[in-house]
Amino acid sequence: MKSELMEVLKVISNNRIELIKCLTEPKTHTEICRTSNLSPSTVSRCLNLLQKYGIVNKNEDKYVLTGIGYFLMDYLDNLNEVVEFDFLKKSSQFAKFIPAELKPGIVTLKTAEKFEKPYEVVPYALKDFERMHSYALFADGIVAEELIRLVWIKCMGGVRVRAIMLSRSFKKKITTGVKVIKMMEAEGYSSSEVISALRTNLKVKVAELPIQLGILDGKVVYFQVMPDNTLESPAYISRDRKCILWAENLFEHCWIVADPADYVSKLEKNL
Repeated sequence: MKSELMEVLKVISNNRIELIKCLTEPKTHTEICRTSNLSPSTVSRCLNLLQKYGIVNKNEDKYVLTGIGYFLMDYLDNLNEVVEFDFLKKSSQFAKFIPAELKPGIVTLKTAEKFEKPYEVVPYALKDFERMHSYALFADGIVAEELIRLVWIKCMGGVRVRAIMLSRSFKKKITTGVKVIKMMEAEGYSSSEVISALRTNLKVKVAELPIQLGILDGKVVYFQVMPDNTLESPAYISRDRKCILWAENLFEHCWIVADPADYVSKLEKNL
């Protein structure tokens, strides 16, 4: 079956995707030639092969896509959009990591605001963190004290947080976390109250991931793919519902593959 599919894709590639796109409505052979700008012999050859593999049906003198054909067209459209994301050329690990069923959703990032320098998203993140009131999902290696402090204050206010900490920065997260608690003590917070709130509202796992991700209240997503060989890649912010749903599903996949980590106990031990 795989070899059959590759043969079909080869023919489609050689004779333009427009042939499939023009079949969303029933068309005669002549109409297909006119719409696709392909020769009659080329159209006939493609149609015969596409019919053979159940991608196109013929009804009387007209041709139309089957259900498989529509799926194939959507995937081809997605692929056409995906190639515009330069970061995918630098991160094979991300492509290997993301499940097949989530790969098409990457195109929802087209609605996102792009920041070439990741640190440029910090002012936006601070404002969004301050507005957060329900839940947050994080997968990151960020050790910025102000961001961590804001999240913990939100935990003390009842916000539920699930965080996947990147393995390479886990020890630094502990060191920074201890420092943040001491800063909060100087502001009048009780360290025991902070620890108690974190035990209740902060769930932590650890993993080595090819992404950094933050989702706040299901209203905004921060996203970055980690390149294979460089330290910097664009960051994205999106408030589009489809993009957020895709990111939440991606986070759940990350959560499943991550390992449990008793982060709060390590904080308490190092105070």
